[in-house]
Amino acid sequence: MEYKVRSKNIIITDAMHQHLMDTFNKLLKYQQVNENDLVHVDIEFTKENNVVINTSIDIRGKNNFLKAEVHNSDFYKAVDQTLHKIEEQLRKIKGKREDRHNKNQALGKVYATSLEAEADQEEEFS
Repeated sequence: MEYKVRSKNIIITDAMHQHLMDTFNKLLKYQQVNENDLVHVDIEFTKENNVVINTSIDIRGKNNFLKAEVHNSDFYKAVDQTLHKIEEQLRKIKGKREDRHNKNQALGKVYATSLEAEADQEEEFS
């Protein structure tokens, strides 16, 4: 995946950058995200009453645009929570695709499967 990290009022160390790359490489297991996709990471450090790190992540996948935003005082927790939000969105997309695929199945195929299941149940009772 191609990363573009932009930070404001905070210096991203090598360890932080490596954590970002390792974390978001986990998204490759989903079929909606490719290695060629562009990931925009915006990190903003603010200190008003307490320390807050705003993490915003945008992923342009195939046929999808995913966005997650988290506010946390710890950088690593913010990145992990953002990953969790993106994963939830990817699971939802995957579920919708599976539902559409199963919805378009031929009625005969579904009926044949149910007949086979009933026949198996009758054999168990016999």
